[in-house]
Amino acid sequence: MGIFTRRIEIVESEEQVAEVRRLEKEVERLNGLIREKTQKNELAEERIAHNIQLAKGKQELELEREKIKLEAKSEKAIAAVKDDYRKKLETSLQKQIERGNEMYSTLLERLPDVNVALKGRVGD
Repeated sequence: MGIFTRRIEIVESEEQVAEVRRLEKEVERLNGLIREKTQKNELAEERIAHNIQLAKGKQELELEREKIKLEAKSEKAIAAVKDDYRKKLETSLQKQIERGNEMYSTLLERLPDVNVALKGRVGD
């Protein structure tokens, strides 16, 4: 091997070392990008999970609001039915009282007028 051959080998070796160093830097850069993308993906997944929780909470709140509205509507309907029933019952009772009074008046008209005066004690 001559001087020139050895020098070519060294040059090739220096070029190879430089290439290896360049490739190592590229690997480090790519690993950094991978870590960065992984962190971004993890952050995005956390945000998605958080947004899902918020959406679930919002749905539960809406469901509770609708439930309260339905309960209020139901209570109003029940109150209306009770009020209607009370009015009908009062009307029915009033009619029965009036009929009772009429019957009583009719009976009193038909009975003879008797005045009894009790004197003394029982057994005298």
